[in-house]
Amino acid sequence: MKYDAFISYRHTPLDMEMAKKLHKGLETFHIPKAVQKKTGRKNIKRVFRDQEELPIGSDLDENISTALKESGYLIVVCSPNTPKSEWVCKEIDSFIQMHDRAHVLAMLIEGEPNESFPHQLLVDENGTPVEPLAADVRGNDPKERNKKFKTELLRLVAAILEVNYDDLRQRHRERKIRKIASIVSGIAAIVAIAGIAFGLYSSNMANRMKKLADEKAVLADEKTKLAEDILAEYKDKQANQSRFYAQSSQALLESGNRRAAVLVASQALPSQDNDRPYVPEAEYALSSALHAYDVGHDMEYDRTLEHDYSVISMDMSDDRSRLVTVDIGDNVTVWNTDDWSKIIRIDSKVDENDYVLHVVNAHADEKGIYIANEESFCIYDYSGNLVSENKNLEYIRDMYIDHRPMS
Repeated sequence: MKYDAFISYRHTPLDMEMAKKLHKGLETFHIPKAVQKKTGRKNIKRVFRDQEELPIGSDLDENISTALKESGYLIVVCSPNTPKSEWVCKEIDSFIQMHDRAHVLAMLIEGEPNESFPHQLLVDENGTPVEPLAADVRGNDPKERNKKFKTELLRLVAAILEVNYDDLRQRHRERKIRKIASIVSGIAAIVAIAGIAFGLYSSNMANRMKKLADEKAVLADEKTKLAEDILAEYKDKQANQSRFYAQSSQALLESGNRRAAVLVASQALPSQDNDRPYVPEAEYALSSALHAYDVGHDMEYDRTLEHDYSVISMDMSDDRSRLVTVDIGDNVTVWNTDDWSKIIRIDSKVDENDYVLHVVNAHADEKGIYIANEESFCIYDYSGNLVSENKNLEYIRDMYIDHRPMS
């Protein structure tokens, strides 16, 4: 087989994002050595993910058909939009016809299974209900989805490698533990080098202090001065040791090992359990490792307006009572500037081929919301109802220039 897996997905923002993440996760997955010996495989081969979706009604082109034939597994990215995609359903039907149902996997990213899995995944060839092998990465926000993805990716990898999931998870965890252990060992080596050198010096200082105590013939004032000199020299050596820690922390940070850099830099600063002189280099090293160093821009924010996707444009109403935002998913949201509460969100429109229509301009006033997209100029009321839609190209072109409603 040329490909270990073929990823089938609908071309909407979240589905495309998770398909790209799955593609990268599979092709960069490091198979633990114990599993390599068991399977004879050092990595996962190429994974196929098409970049563009053909219009509904088209037959599978030669490249897609060849890729499906040369793929060991089919992974379907599932959300409530997936069963509506004729293109995804065609890919599933073709793969089952070329191979079998046992090699069809699913990754659930949104919605419930009964509304997100295509019909072909819920029944066998005899119409008997079945439950497909699926990775569940659903979450309320990107952070929660990414956390689940790290674990659920192993479930798909185990199926592709045809190994036990629990065994793969255990081996993967052991590899991470060994990696962390190597980091800790590196930190210990740095601390040990400095500790040995400082230990020798401390031993020498102890001998000198003992000798000083034994020399009773030395006048009291001379003994006090000598003790002060020895203590000052001791503190100076401590300061040099702290600078060594700071330099080591910076080197670790430059190599990309931020965790070790933080631990080493913390050794260089005085604390309740670490009586040593303060050196500015140590504070700078810790600030750099924690990414907390001031860059000189003093900014404060009053409020955060939560969006599902990144915001790409904003517009304020003429009376400044409403803020209109457009996100990367071409959803339009209207906010009340008095208390910054959300008034309404108008979801993105799709064309007859299920492609999202990009929003060119969006504006709002007390009468309604005005949205110009690639195909039409739409007016909505504040209940979310479409009041009117104008598909005259000359009219839409005027809206690109001046998006205010025309009287």
